[in-house]
Amino acid sequence: MSHLALTEIYPEECAQHGYRVVGLAQRRALDALRDGETLGMLKARTRALLSDPDTLEQLRQAAAVMPLADDPWIWAIERERRAREYR
Repeated sequence: MSHLALTEIYPEECAQHGYRVVGLAQRRALDALRDGETLGMLKARTRALLSDPDTLEQLRQAAAVMPLADDPWIWAIERERRAREYR
């Protein structure tokens, strides 16, 4: 199974806010994802988080203190793998 990079899914958002901020926004959106929701809904929710000024500031602050080894995209891939193992 191959995975797209965040820069391929959210090119404008990554250029504007940075990879880590977008990754953290998508992590929040993934955590709120419910059964039956589509990838389009996930993208819309991620973009909505990035367009909210208060949330964006929180994401920027979290990204600033996040260790370099904590990659939100890799975390999301591993989370999905674990979820599939337990289904």
